[in-house]
Amino acid sequence: MAQRFWNVYVAIRDKGDLRPEDWDPFITHVRWELRAKASGYGHSINENTEEELLHHIIASVVDGIAKANFDPNRNTFKNWVDGVARNVVRKYLRLHATPRGQEKSLDELLEIDGEWASGGTESPEQVLLDDEAAMMLQTRLRRFQQQYPQYYEVLRLRCFYNLSTEETASYLNEDNANISRRLHRARVKLREMLEIEGGNHDGR
Repeated sequence: MAQRFWNVYVAIRDKGDLRPEDWDPFITHVRWELRAKASGYGHSINENTEEELLHHIIASVVDGIAKANFDPNRNTFKNWVDGVARNVVRKYLRLHATPRGQEKSLDELLEIDGEWASGGTESPEQVLLDDEAAMMLQTRLRRFQQQYPQYYEVLRLRCFYNLSTEETASYLNEDNANISRRLHRARVKLREMLEIEGGNHDGR
């Protein structure tokens, strides 16, 4: 019995042409599948989110085929694609869940290679706690997001939602090394901002 969407798999694997009569039904199926998965988890998604998720699913399928993650002897292509869609949707919903505890997140945000960015003995957490941390933290993080959106996104994924470097790189469609560099720079920038706003920059 022929596998459903087999021509799509072969075209992607062999880097051949994707015929509309094969590709269009495949995209329709993936779109329906991501809607069903989101609904099954009790969520509805808007049009923009749907397009974003569709893009991530297709990119994950192509990447998975290139890495030989799909084994025709162990699974059907349709079922494997459905599994990829499920994982992408679950990751998206996980990212949009309530962030975990701010105190632990802040520790991860600011700690660099096990040490603080500067030689000060007072940790940034204590600075924030002394300055009505709950409200000030939110204000400063919003300001950080406005000033450094490219760094904030990495912090959000790695530290607030506990994604690994590999998961963050996959979600942002970047390589692991670049994510690691951006995370390091983000921690430095955030520490600098907290020191300046806390009035202890350059020893003050």
